[in-house]
Amino acid sequence: MKHLSQCLPERYTRVINGNTYGVRSLRYPADLSLLHRWMNTEHVVQQWQMNKPLHEIATFLEKMLADDHQRLYLILLGETPVGYLEIYQCHRDRLARYYQSSTDDMGWHLLFGETWFEGHGHLRPVLAMINHFIFDSLPKTERILFEPDSGVAAFKRVSPDLAYEEIGRLAFPEKDATLYACERKDFFTLMETTIS
Repeated sequence: MKHLSQCLPERYTRVINGNTYGVRSLRYPADLSLLHRWMNTEHVVQQWQMNKPLHEIATFLEKMLADDHQRLYLILLGETPVGYLEIYQCHRDRLARYYQSSTDDMGWHLLFGETWFEGHGHLRPVLAMINHFIFDSLPKTERILFEPDSGVAAFKRVSPDLAYEEIGRLAFPEKDATLYACERKDFFTLMETTIS
């Protein structure tokens, strides 16, 4: 039987505010050099601490791809890769040691790799696209969780626009995180009143 994360499709696109945003499954080893470049970009290093040599990024990706509780994607603007996305089942992730989630709850980690993509109003639509992707693809999933570093202000600013609510603080070994939750019904109710 497939785990929930393995039921996610290879590709997904959605037009939001005139732009086509999407995801496609990570292609390994074809995407390795791109991920290596992004992980060694200054703004990514600050959050991910993955400024490693190419062979260490390869080892990281091989371990991630072998773990069937998650799927790895590239974020796309049109057909141009602009970021990296991990979508995971919360109850099979390390998050389960900190928060009791439902077996159908999903979570995600995200980075924007291209510096030209940041600061141009793309964060809200990308996050809306990710929510649509998960909820559209997994009908039993009622909640999406996200646990960014508490020092990241950008997500705190946009979370109300996406029906994410702060539900707690988590002390991970590498960061103090804020845990947010988005409920399916709240997200779609909110989207009915906005351009999505």
